[in-house]
Amino acid sequence: LDRPIAFHRCLVTMAGSVTAALMLSQALYWQKRCPHDDGWWWKTMENWTEETGLSRREQENARRRLRNAGLLSEELRGVPATLHFHVDLNAVNRRLQGVDAEPVDVTGTGQTSLPQTAKPVCPFWTNYSV
Repeated sequence: LDRPIAFHRCLVTMAGSVTAALMLSQALYWQKRCPHDDGWWWKTMENWTEETGLSRREQENARRRLRNAGLLSEELRGVPATLHFHVDLNAVNRRLQGVDAEPVDVTGTGQTSLPQTAKPVCPFWTNYSV
């Protein structure tokens, strides 16, 4: 039981999923500690996995939800390129205050609550006999 991560329940509703809320919580934590004046900071996929336990797919889905909700911005910067993040604190505050009370399409598919599932490459099961 090394480094627990706590997040507020209201972030789940705001972010659209528990994994996105967990990532948003960590992003808020790191943005608060960002040494740069512009508020941008970077993390690798491995850093996110080490801190949160989220797999690559979970991170990608959470990041997509946060971007679509207007809560997180991303930019590739530098050589070699690193993915930099910035939380829109104004958008988070508006949501917390109920100004943006309408449901946000966090999936980018026109649906506000159904998760996106992986589709198998092959339509047959591996132990399926023809």
